Amino acid sequence: MSNTKPTVVLVHGAWSDATSWNGVITELLAAKYSVFAPPNPLRGSASDAASIATFLKSIPGPVVLVGHSYGGAVISAASPNAPNVKALVYVDAFAPDAGESCLSILASSPPPPPDLFTPVPLANGNDADVYLTPKYYGAVFAQDVPAEMSSVMAVTQRPITNSALNEKAPSAQGWKTLPSW
Repeated sequence: MSNTKPTVVLVHGAWSDATSWNGVITELLAAKYSVFAPPNPLRGSASDAASIATFLKSIPGPVVLVGHSYGGAVISAASPNAPNVKALVYVDAFAPDAGESCLSILASSPPPPPDLFTPVPLANGNDADVYLTPKYYGAVFAQDVPAEMSSVMAVTQRPITNSALNEKAPSAQGWKTLPSW
């Protein structure tokens, strides 16, 4: 049995970027893990999963793939196409089944405030970037982050497309065959 530690790849969710993993990265590096936090494009779960799966091909050896929030849907779809992924970790994340979308999973929850999201139409007219309205960012998305930090995060958030939130998951989902937490 090998004593080689796996590489940890951290995939952020919507309304964030890879810097959201900075605290985790610091701890993993201190524990002598190889770690990467590639950008998640936030354009659609299939294309985002393809982007992450392509990134994973550049890593030799075993990988533990970690997703937060929407990043969970991405790692679920990316992992079946990445034979070096040996385990999945979901951090407050979506793990959709075939045909489910992030928003369909939330459909049974109480409805959010009508102004929770701020859609900004894309130039092509076929979709919209969706932002969390800044006044809700800390309370809804970053409850465990100091207010000074979450107010900055609200201003620098990366939007996700409306179509990404509604895109249905494929039948191949890594959590069906890989150890997952």
